[in-house]
Amino acid sequence: VLYISPLKALGVDVERNLRSPLAGIRATAHDLGISQPAVSVGIRSGDTPAAERRQLVKNPPDILITTPESLYLMLTSQARSTLATVQTVIIDEVHALAATKRGTHLALSLERLDALLGA
Repeated sequence: VLYISPLKALGVDVERNLRSPLAGIRATAHDLGISQPAVSVGIRSGDTPAAERRQLVKNPPDILITTPESLYLMLTSQARSTLATVQTVIIDEVHALAATKRGTHLALSLERLDALLGA
């Protein structure tokens, strides 16, 4: 899952809000004696340290939260390959982007992502 947020701070909130339900799902699975799903969440923004960016390339999370600008940077770098398995894209607050230059830039990045996926 690729989650695109217009603001880094909003992405951080989403990541924090995902951790609790994912922990609850794991705990419930454990209590029921069934396989515990291991769903990983990662954030990629302009503030992400180089070491974390490298780790995202080596071991992509199941859910990646990013900004439009960081998506563009990922699509034009070695990190591009980590996006090849994206099945779902969520664009948060799309109305805040749609009629702006950032929205146009995001639309181009989504076209690049679509071309990368091939399906």
